[in-house]
Amino acid sequence: VFNDLVFSLMNPPIAEMPDPVDYMIELGKRYLDYGINNPEICEILFLISAPMEIEESNQKFWKDNFKMLDLFDYLIVESKKLGYFQKMETTSTALILFGYIHGLILFFIKKKIMTSAENQSETIALIEDDFQVLIKIIKSTKA
Repeated sequence: VFNDLVFSLMNPPIAEMPDPVDYMIELGKRYLDYGINNPEICEILFLISAPMEIEESNQKFWKDNFKMLDLFDYLIVESKKLGYFQKMETTSTALILFGYIHGLILFFIKKKIMTSAENQSETIALIEDDFQVLIKIIKSTKA
């Protein structure tokens, strides 16, 4: 099941993206899309008690068994080299960004979003709008 998530996130490949911020945003979009389109799988993955490690796959980027949070941590480090997140602690920033996306997915899965949305497509549109706010926040951290 987790391999399906990794495959979905990495296909088509985004590892060659030169800008780590663009990579992080694209990864976040794919993660959000996967959660919206596979709520039953994500519910199983997200609600287990131990963190899941990524199994080896054919993707060269995953050869060292990164955990998803480790990937976000790495992307923050790389983004700092380009002037983003300069006054922010790396691991905390990675956790906040990863947690935000994760939280949006969980709100969708558990139908916990308090909105006036009358149907699922309106809820998805609201989640996508919320993700756009996150993108603006990320981009505003550039020095």
